[in-house]
Amino acid sequence: MEISFLMILVCAVVSIILGSLWYGPMLFGKIWMRLNKIDPECMNDPVKRKEMQKQALPAYILQLVLSIVQIYILAMFVSMGNNALATSLLVWVGFLMPMSAQGSMWNSDTKKNNQSRFLVVAGFNLALSILLGLIIGAWM
Repeated sequence: MEISFLMILVCAVVSIILGSLWYGPMLFGKIWMRLNKIDPECMNDPVKRKEMQKQALPAYILQLVLSIVQIYILAMFVSMGNNALATSLLVWVGFLMPMSAQGSMWNSDTKKNNQSRFLVVAGFNLALSILLGLIIGAWM
C-alpha cells in the first residue's frame, strides 16, 4: 500500500487541533498551566503572551516534525497489512503510555501532580492514537 502525503498532512493538522483543544482552556489547559507553574495572568497580558508564543515557536515546529514522523511510521505499520486502530493502540500501550509515565514520575513534583501530569499527557496520547488509527484506517 502506498502512503499518502496528504493523509500524513491531514493527520498532522488533526494532531495540532487536538493538542490545541486538549491543552487549551476548554479541556486541560488550566491544569497543565498549574502543573508547569505557568501564571494564568500572563495569558491576559498581551506583551507576556506574545513573548511566550515567540519562545514556544521552535517547540511547535519540532512537535510538528515529530508528529509527521510518528504518523509516517504508524502508516508504514498499517501498510504492512496491520489493522490501523489496533496498531495505534499497541503503539500507545507499548511506547507512548510508558514514556508518559516515565516523564511524569521522574521529577521533583508532588505525587498528586505527577499523577495529574501522567493522566493529561497519556490521555492526550491515547485520544490522538485513536484518532490517527481511525483516519489512517479509513484512508488506507
